[in-house]
Amino acid sequence: MTKDQRAELEHPQIAGVRPSRRTVVQGLAATGLAATELAGTASDADAAIDGKRYDVVILGAGVAGISAARACAAKGIRYIVLEARDRVGGRTVTYDKLSWPVDLGAAYFQSVVPRPNQPGKTWNPVYDLAVRSKLVMVPNYFPSALFQRGKPVPLESPVTLGVAEALLGMIGLLDEGGKAIHRGEIPDISMSELLKPLRESPFYQSVASLLTTEHGARLSQLSALELWTLSRREAPFGLPSDDKWLTPKGIGAFVASLAKGLDIKLSTPVKSVDWRGKTLRVATSKGTVEAKTVVCTVPVGVLADGRPGFDPPLPKRHREAIAGLPMGAVARVALEFSEEVFDGVGANTSATEVYDGPHLRVVFSRVWGRRIGTIIVGGPQIWGLEKQGERAVIREALKTVQHVFGGKPERVFTRGKASMWTRDKYALGAYTHALPGGLELRAELGKPVDGRLFFAGEATYLDYPGSINAAFYTGRDAAKRAMAGAGIDVSDVEEA
Repeated sequence: MTKDQRAELEHPQIAGVRPSRRTVVQGLAATGLAATELAGTASDADAAIDGKRYDVVILGAGVAGISAARACAAKGIRYIVLEARDRVGGRTVTYDKLSWPVDLGAAYFQSVVPRPNQPGKTWNPVYDLAVRSKLVMVPNYFPSALFQRGKPVPLESPVTLGVAEALLGMIGLLDEGGKAIHRGEIPDISMSELLKPLRESPFYQSVASLLTTEHGARLSQLSALELWTLSRREAPFGLPSDDKWLTPKGIGAFVASLAKGLDIKLSTPVKSVDWRGKTLRVATSKGTVEAKTVVCTVPVGVLADGRPGFDPPLPKRHREAIAGLPMGAVARVALEFSEEVFDGVGANTSATEVYDGPHLRVVFSRVWGRRIGTIIVGGPQIWGLEKQGERAVIREALKTVQHVFGGKPERVFTRGKASMWTRDKYALGAYTHALPGGLELRAELGKPVDGRLFFAGEATYLDYPGSINAAFYTGRDAAKRAMAGAGIDVSDVEEA
């Protein structure tokens, strides 16, 4: 992290202020994340590639790969994107088989905060592109509702205030401890260690589940420094704010639209990258291509699985970064019902069960006015559930609906879809998280290898890991460096 980046984290406009108890109470039910799938099309899908030569070869057509390809296309150079899936978008995907499109991957435009001295630009370049495209978007100021045993709970009830106090305690400890780590006064520690003073407090499990569910990992696996950094960039723990925006058309659908006209080869898994000689050789299921430089946007979970192979092996520090940035286990589930099960709430209401337990139970209810709910099932439990199959994950999501709203929602359940990222062989997890002491590994992974091999994606960005803005930034920057490495002038490549 650069000196300027550290200074930005202390800037009051970025950091905001610590929320009051009333703000926290009002926001408790808004901690749910809308959930997403959509196929994209690529140009030149049937063209043979074996033996072709390119200036830049891009591995993966997720957000980072699309961003890199757009930069290359703008320069008019010889490039190609090799994508293993039969669609573009990676982990941004809009599922369109329900009565309304629903995101099963990235669901929000996050960090929609104006960039200092750059009119018309925010910290989310994908949001900025959506604005230019006149995409319909709305800020995350939707209603919130609290439930206990299937019944609405007043905001000022003792149980709600108790959870709010516990959440404020966690925010306070994270703010105090994060600053101390940031200043170098103490080493980075796990969130489990940081939150020790709260362990005997009422509702500790409840507020801790906010972290374990959202990041898909145990508290002992989460870096306090990384979570503090994230909290300085956006409203903490899902509290309502205008720095998160949604679109009724689905973020996955919009991301897929950004790939139109790009040279992308679908259903083409990359087997290996040979960077021994002057020219890099990229072996795929459909032949081998040559390149001056390569941009790799393959998810870290897949890299850790040894795909693609690299000859010679990557430098030690890159291998350590891949091993030290594990993928979180988070499933996004969309459920549709034949009858109304979300009694008493309006469209796009985040409904939360207030209880002191280890699992976050939030339903993003009546999605855009339909009988659809989206649920996040995250944390260590999801590994076992996804091994059992999609039905097991959907059953768990139905239990969440029942816990929050009561009744028998399974009786009127008609169809659903779960993201199943941990079982997806082209993802092997939802998004990365840094282990305690491992935040700087993100920067290490993003460093060039031999001036010819460049890595990009959410895992390589310190400020916004796990986000589409991180993927877009790093994809564009890796493409610029790759083009420069190929001897191409990039001084006129537009910033995102």
